Amino acid sequence: MKEYLVLGRKVKGAHIIDVYKTQSHLEYAYKLVNNLASKGTQFIFVGTKKQAREAVKAAAERTNSFYVTERW
Repeated sequence: MKEYLVLGRKVKGAHIIDVYKTQSHLEYAYKLVNNLASKGTQFIFVGTKKQAREAVKAAAERTNSFYVTERW
């Protein structure tokens, strides 16, 4: 985790995430998922927190994917 933090440590008691590394990794993840989806790969969306449930369900239904919104 240290390599993704600004200065590799806490700054004033908080971890500060390096947004440049985060952006490049998010772009990589987007391309990977987009490529797999274009080949018909099935995905499962998981989000059991109350705040995420509706968004997870909506995204899964929109893409005809499986989803989990409750703990099991």
